[in-house]
Amino acid sequence: MFRDRMFMAVHRRDIPIEVMKLSSMVVQIRGLLSQIARYPNDNLAIVVLSNDGDGTLLAEAVKWRITDEVFGLPLIDWDTRYRKQIEEQHRARQNSATIRPLNARLPSAPLESLEKTFSHLAYGTLHPCYVRKTHAPSSYCSTVLDSPAVKVILANSEPDVPTFITPFKHDITTYMRLTHFDRNIFNATVLWTNIDDRQAEGYGSEGGVLLGLDFNFKAEWVNQGKTGEGIAFSGGFWGMGAGGRTPEGEGEASAEVWFALV
Repeated sequence: MFRDRMFMAVHRRDIPIEVMKLSSMVVQIRGLLSQIARYPNDNLAIVVLSNDGDGTLLAEAVKWRITDEVFGLPLIDWDTRYRKQIEEQHRARQNSATIRPLNARLPSAPLESLEKTFSHLAYGTLHPCYVRKTHAPSSYCSTVLDSPAVKVILANSEPDVPTFITPFKHDITTYMRLTHFDRNIFNATVLWTNIDDRQAEGYGSEGGVLLGLDFNFKAEWVNQGKTGEGIAFSGGFWGMGAGGRTPEGEGEASAEVWFALV
C-alpha cells in the first residue's frame, strides 16, 4: 500500500504556519512499515520504521510526538489518541459483520467438491482444502491442514461452520480462509502469518503473528460442476481505486476478481 500525503498537518491547529508544510509517504506491507515525513522548510525529515501488525497509526503517533518535541509544541498524548482510534475501528468491523443465518442452506453441490484448483492471472492460484474430521483430504490438503499456521487459524475459527483453507502467498498474504455463509456464498478472509516461517527457522511456536481475522470479503461459488465454474470475489477484494466502478450482474459478472476453474 502506497500513500503520498501532502499537508498532513492541517488537522493540527496548534502547529505554527511556518511549520505547516509537511510531505509524507507511507509504504506498508503487513509487518513491514516505513514512513518518511519531511518538513522541507526546516531541513527536517522524520523516519519511522515499524514491524507492528498494522503499524500505520503507531508510526503516526511516533511522528507527531517527535514533531511536538522538535518544534516546541504543546505535548499531546498521541499514544492514547491512536489506541482509541484503533479500538473504534476494531469495534466498527465487528459490528458491520453479517451473522451467518441459523438455518443456513448448503451449496448447490457437495462441499467436498470445492476442493479444486482455481486460477487468476494476477492473483495466482487457489486450492481450497476442506476442514472436516470425517473428510479424507488429499495428500496436498493433508500437508496444508497440518501446518502450524493453519492449526492456529482453525483455532480462531468457528468449529461448526464449514471451512476451507488455501495457501495464498503474496507479499501481504499467506493464507485464505473460506467459511460457508449461505447457499453458494462464503466469507473470504485473507490472512498474513509468519508462524510457518518462524517454525522452519527454528524459533518455535512462540511469538508468531496472525493478522487479518477481522477483514472479510464475499466469495460466491459459481456454476458448480458446469462450464464456467469459478469463484467470484467482491466486497472490496480488489481495493478499488479512484474512478473505479463496482461490477454489476450475477455470477462471474459480479466479480471484482474472478478465479476460474483450472
